[in-house]
Amino acid sequence: MFTWPLAHYIQKWHILARAVYNSPVIKDFFMYSCGAIFLRAITLFLAPIILRTISPEEYGLLALINSFVAILAPIIGLGLRQVLTLEYFHHVGTNRQQLVNEIIIVYLFLCAPLGVLLYVMRIPLQQYFWGTQLNDHLLLLALGQTCVSFFVELLYQLLGYERKVRTLIGLQMSVALVTIICSLFFVLILNGGITGILAAQCMGSGIATCFGMYCYYTGQYFKFLSFTNSAKKMLYYVKYGVPFIPGMVFAWLLASGNRWFLARYGTLHDVGIYAITDTFAQLFQVLILLPWSASYLPYILTSYSQNPREILVVERHNQTLMYMAMISLAFVIMCAYIGCTPLLMWLLPVAYHPAITYIWPLLMGYVFLLGSYFASSFIQFHKKSYFLAFAFCIPAILNGILNCILIPRFGLYGCTSATLISYIVYFGIVLGYNHRLQKHTLCKLSGLNCFLAE
Repeated sequence: MFTWPLAHYIQKWHILARAVYNSPVIKDFFMYSCGAIFLRAITLFLAPIILRTISPEEYGLLALINSFVAILAPIIGLGLRQVLTLEYFHHVGTNRQQLVNEIIIVYLFLCAPLGVLLYVMRIPLQQYFWGTQLNDHLLLLALGQTCVSFFVELLYQLLGYERKVRTLIGLQMSVALVTIICSLFFVLILNGGITGILAAQCMGSGIATCFGMYCYYTGQYFKFLSFTNSAKKMLYYVKYGVPFIPGMVFAWLLASGNRWFLARYGTLHDVGIYAITDTFAQLFQVLILLPWSASYLPYILTSYSQNPREILVVERHNQTLMYMAMISLAFVIMCAYIGCTPLLMWLLPVAYHPAITYIWPLLMGYVFLLGSYFASSFIQFHKKSYFLAFAFCIPAILNGILNCILIPRFGLYGCTSATLISYIVYFGIVLGYNHRLQKHTLCKLSGLNCFLAE
């Protein structure tokens, strides 16, 4: 009785899988992923060497500094890169170059001075966040990395949008190699510790920034530079970008805030162990989420814009791919975790072995995060900036509450469980709003009165 429906769905998925395989988007995705695999292979190979010179407590402090940079960079950036994401595919030709110039000018005149102000206020920052554990050299390197990272991420963003896959992969490999070589030199030869690692990260970002300046010049972006027009639109970009800041703060609380909860309710040793676990979540981000953003997101946003009357059909196809990707990745993660555990036991120093236990639940949370990426593309195309800004609010607050409750009782198990639950909730929120937006779009296409709010 169930033979025909089963055969029908198998045939449907086979046709879809073949179309996906032949898609240039998938080829780009695997190119990004192969480059990322190469980079992470080098990083993971060198990690046991560096970790043997740094205690879990020192690695925990480094993790806190990097998480501080991760949240400070988007706050100083005032959401300008998110504005670029929403606006870029609604412009063509030289208008895109003008848009990039305006984003850069607004950042230089409004955002970069904030970095100087933060350094002037370094003493209160040190006392409030780290006590006496962070010296001026570490803070200066962290602030420098924060300011430069805007231009680096902007360059990566534009190369991805323009589908310059080989250029982007080559640049990322170059940055990674410079960072790794400098890290080994500073840590193993000069005994620089985490200061040397931060200095190596800044040098890698500097290489990317110099290449970005070269691309800016050769692309003749300067011909479309207008300080007058940029000044007129400055208020517009700030008003458009600032609503993204709460969302980025909540996203940071969800992704990196656990380290601060562990530092409060545990020790820096716990933070260091969790940071190793989170390295594999970052590996997932590099291998899956970033290639997805660089290859699939431009494709699906372009498909929406080119098929306005069939946009719901495009979105249904998008969600079918979403479920296929989530199910496939969950299976791959389970098999990889079981198969690679002995290898990790051999690679990592004994002091870091407890981190292996917490890898699986954290990665499963990122599977649901990938699903929310798929579901939010339709929302991004409709420029629902306020929802995108505040969608992380409930999951982030829930994550904080669960961390406060679970960490004192269950330690790192409670921390990773809180993250998994929060990402599931976030996926549900984004998918629910996506379905509401589809109904609203259907009303418009049908010429009916729509009762849903914008």
